[in-house]
Amino acid sequence: MYLILRNPSCLPRIIAEIDAISISTGNTDVAEHLPFLEAVISEALRLYPPVPLGQYENVSPDPVVLPDATIIKPGQIIMYSALVNGRSPALWSDDADSFRPE
Repeated sequence: MYLILRNPSCLPRIIAEIDAISISTGNTDVAEHLPFLEAVISEALRLYPPVPLGQYENVSPDPVVLPDATIIKPGQIIMYSALVNGRSPALWSDDADSFRPE
């Protein structure tokens, strides 16, 4: 809601998308008909993740190899910041802090 209020141009598009749905009796799967609303929610979660910092431990007896070839040994703990990752200019371009559901 915060981002929609800060970006009021999104609201008419969301309302139009909702109004365009003709829900048949018994059809409860309307999410597939709301791509812009889904993009708004995904973008909000990118900018404001519910868990901004995570701690993970390799509990398997085998080492885990990450895509960048980093090896996580058994019992080793790593930290991950979804907040930093979601606002990284290297991943999201120079305006990574901007709300862009398009």
